[in-house]
Amino acid sequence: MALLLAYAVHRFVERPLSRALRNGLKSSFQKARAASEPSGPDAVPVGDALVHRQRPDPIR
Repeated sequence: MALLLAYAVHRFVERPLSRALRNGLKSSFQKARAASEPSGPDAVPVGDALVHRQRPDPIR
């Protein structure tokens, strides 16, 4: 009986929740990556990523 209950919990609770959690985490990480990527007029591609050009410090 306990084995049947464990299987039912796994099948109807754990599996669907793990899918939802995995999909939510994927979308959250994608949003975080997109937000942390540099963008704008001074962003240049370097390899597979965009980076900001370093602006020289003004001479004082």
